[in-house]
Amino acid sequence: MFRDIMYYYNQGILKILGFVFLILLPVQMFFYGWIYYFYQLDLDSIEYILNLYIFILMFIVTQKPFMYLYQHLKNNEELEFKEMLKSFVSSFGFIFFSAFILFTLSYVGTMLFIIPGAIVITFVFFLPFYKESLYNMKKLVSRAWKFYIRHIASIYGDILLWASVNILIWAVFMNAVAMFEINLLTSTIVKIIINIFLFPFIYFYLTEKYENLEEKLGE
Repeated sequence: MFRDIMYYYNQGILKILGFVFLILLPVQMFFYGWIYYFYQLDLDSIEYILNLYIFILMFIVTQKPFMYLYQHLKNNEELEFKEMLKSFVSSFGFIFFSAFILFTLSYVGTMLFIIPGAIVITFVFFLPFYKESLYNMKKLVSRAWKFYIRHIASIYGDILLWASVNILIWAVFMNAVAMFEINLLTSTIVKIIINIFLFPFIYFYLTEKYENLEEKLGE
């Protein structure tokens, strides 16, 4: 799988770089601004939860265009760059507001010991795989729950895998520059650089593995 993903990654590198610098980079800068804003606040540790939500949202809002690109590359079809931009714009509102609702359920459910927050957060990762014009939130949660039960080990395995890869890359960099003084701005820039090149590869991986999500869940 990884060899095929790398092949398509290289094949679509120009469109990937174009979207990265036009959309992904500004989005990363915007969300990291909010992350460090909340870090400055004394919210009795709530800021860590908020920043986790922001990081997840930052990851999923730019996923849809790369899913379309990967699917077209696999089918040896041309995808115009403007179509990637269009898919980002058309999916942003659905993903953003659906994620906001799920994050709220996650936080309130955890605080009231009703719903484990980790389960609800997992549903957020499914949002880019749904056609925003076809599913309401109730149906989305119902279908996502079925998929969650059937593939729980695979889902958490993927989350753990890519979280570990991101942490490992960051740790290797920090070890390499341990002799230098790294300030907040520098570390943020490095994190963004890592993300803008790693995220498209993760998007391709998830698309390859879960692109038939709707068919697997059934109508």
